[in-house]
Amino acid sequence: GGFVGRMQRYLSQVKEEVNREMRFEELQSLQQEIKHTVEQEASTLRGGIYNAASEAKTMLDAKPISKPKRRASASKALTTPKIVKSNTSKVKANDEIVKKTKPAKPKSITHTK
Repeated sequence: GGFVGRMQRYLSQVKEEVNREMRFEELQSLQQEIKHTVEQEASTLRGGIYNAASEAKTMLDAKPISKPKRRASASKALTTPKIVKSNTSKVKANDEIVKKTKPAKPKSITHTK
């Protein structure tokens, strides 16, 4: 009976050792797979960072875009309109003068001899 008991303990130890080895191999293969995936992702990120840095350098080295110049009339349009009325029917609005005029009378011509 003692011999059979020792044999059963020995077999259970061997089974346990085999199971440990199998789990260890599975963990190693999983570790390799994770390492490979991380390396691929790191490479992709490095490439993206390199491309972004290149684009940023290109943009910084590029000639700056100048603002368009405003025309003088555009600055006048931004001022407050001034309206002035006088007794001669002149109206002044936004620096433009509108006159109501009467036709000029011809001057009389005098002849001297």
